[in-house]
Amino acid sequence: MYRGLRERRRLQQQYRRTVEHELIEPMSNLRSFLQTSSEDIGRAQSIGNLKPSRTASRLETWNVAFSPDGAYFAWTSGRCLTLVQWDKEKRAPDIAAANSLQVLAIDCGDYIWAVAIGQANVELSKKLVKPWARRFDFKTGYVVAVGLTNGNIKLFDLETGRFLCHLMDHKDTVRQLRFAPDGSLQLASCSRDHTLKLWDLHDDGNMYKTLKHDAVVNGFAWSPDAKFIATCGSGKTALLWSAETFNVIHRLKGHLNTVVSCSFSPDGALLVTASYDTRVGVWSVITGQMLASLGCVACNTKRFVIVASCS
Repeated sequence: MYRGLRERRRLQQQYRRTVEHELIEPMSNLRSFLQTSSEDIGRAQSIGNLKPSRTASRLETWNVAFSPDGAYFAWTSGRCLTLVQWDKEKRAPDIAAANSLQVLAIDCGDYIWAVAIGQANVELSKKLVKPWARRFDFKTGYVVAVGLTNGNIKLFDLETGRFLCHLMDHKDTVRQLRFAPDGSLQLASCSRDHTLKLWDLHDDGNMYKTLKHDAVVNGFAWSPDAKFIATCGSGKTALLWSAETFNVIHRLKGHLNTVVSCSFSPDGALLVTASYDTRVGVWSVITGQMLASLGCVACNTKRFVIVASCS
């Protein structure tokens, strides 16, 4: 109990110091965000403009994704998937290649709701791949997955755009896709059909586990070590699962409305959830306790500044 209180107070103090440093203390050669004007924003320079294909030119862009090594960038517009090489040194897309005929634009046949890029750990793949698996080539290790309105998931070779296979088991729109961060090419998908499903690309993409929920699953996150999965849906509770036993470890209760998003801290010790109740919850992965609740208490509409509180 006391340990939890100390951790909560430490987070509160750290948060207050961050707010004071970023929003109050003057910074050398740079005005604080509170003093930023529309003229300052207008002087911001664009590093490039990626143009959609003709078939997607009038449709909204809903999803973007980087490959784990930052070498490729994917974005979707309507039912079109576009794959672009990314210049890691310049931290920008290769605009010349992206707007030329070298770009890979793929018509996925239905509206795309989710996209993810997986990169295999080649040495790990040699140990995990099943002898009968024939669909995927793990020499390059790049696979891009898209989740569609009809509930299907399509897999493509990222470098060639070659279609690999369908993953079909969801009964409704696929809301989110994420590959496990350990390079094992385990793919997780969540859907409006109240489920999260796990697929093994080393076993030709076979679905090996379904985690059922009481409502629509809006989103989920892998922990950095791929040992935990957090899910959130059309309810006030987020769930923390073991990725090894698939049991619920913690039911995270504290929000007053639908939980719409979640993410782990880089060290995997904390989980952050966002909700329609305007609050952001910070949770201990070990204990399942809410360590902090962040929320909007004031908004300056002229400068679009949000001031947050910690309680």
